[in-house]
Amino acid sequence: MKKIILFILCFSLVVSADRADDLFGENQEATQYIKSFRMDCSSDSPLCTEREEALRMENRFNEIFSNSLSRNIHKWPN
Repeated sequence: MKKIILFILCFSLVVSADRADDLFGENQEATQYIKSFRMDCSSDSPLCTEREEALRMENRFNEIFSNSLSRNIHKWPN
């Protein structure tokens, strides 16, 4: 009886280790896939410059919009 329990325990450990390795591999593949969508802005290309400017303008817009809401400018008539 103890041998059967020991065998089942060892077998389940091997199966779970294989599954963990599979999950780790899938995670690594997904990470590489997601990283493939990032822009390489190590050089000053026009596209990277425009993207940087757009991000800066987005932050500026969010700041102005937040200030407007804090002054209740969205309520009519103000």
